[in-house]
Amino acid sequence: MVRCPRCQSPNPDTVAACLRCATPLPHAPRAARPRRSDFWEPRALRRLALAMVPLLLLRLSIGSLLTVGNERIEWHFLLFHVLHGLVLAGGLAWAWREDGRNVAAWLACGAAGGLLAEAFEVWYTFHGIMGYASLWTWSWFGLAEDHALVYEILQVLRLAGPALVLGGFYFQVEPRGWRRLQAAAWVFLALALRSQVRGAWLAWGPLASAEGLKQLGLYAFSTLFFAWGLGPRGLTDRGENR
Repeated sequence: MVRCPRCQSPNPDTVAACLRCATPLPHAPRAARPRRSDFWEPRALRRLALAMVPLLLLRLSIGSLLTVGNERIEWHFLLFHVLHGLVLAGGLAWAWREDGRNVAAWLACGAAGGLLAEAFEVWYTFHGIMGYASLWTWSWFGLAEDHALVYEILQVLRLAGPALVLGGFYFQVEPRGWRRLQAAAWVFLALALRSQVRGAWLAWGPLASAEGLKQLGLYAFSTLFFAWGLGPRGLTDRGENR
């Protein structure tokens, strides 16, 4: 690690400028090798799991408000997506032990990701994506008979919004290509698992059933996979997690 001569923040040896204030660092960057903690670190995993608990509670609390009967209440979905993005980003910022401007950057990306998720869902639901062309495409791939496919795509889009924006932010602060690739793989697994979640079950009442608990588990693990992909490694000291 090397400390920034301006703000005294610790930085990895692999970066040319301070990650906090962008001041050039007095060393030449050199290639970093993967460490065991980059793939498995129980302490980082526990911190990320704890950071995602508020997101799980939010989903359970607001789940029954998203629709009334068969009616879609659009401002409820907009509120949910923005809150979802903010709580997800806030949890990641807490796991990274960020403060000040960096927390604001994470939260701004989370809100933008939530708005993007809402845009995806509105486009998907109301703007012809379920029309003749898409059905023809699904038939060509042999998927038109899968009645759950509509909901699977919807769940992926709900997480894809935050994934694109927060992932883009993560790629800006993570200089190591192999860590970027690892993050992309975990996010892809999170999206694949999230596609199996059925939102109607994610509320407090249905948890009394086995199906409700199954859906809760799918949601929790997909969220944890997402957080692990974009989360920190090496939490021995504040600032040494980049």
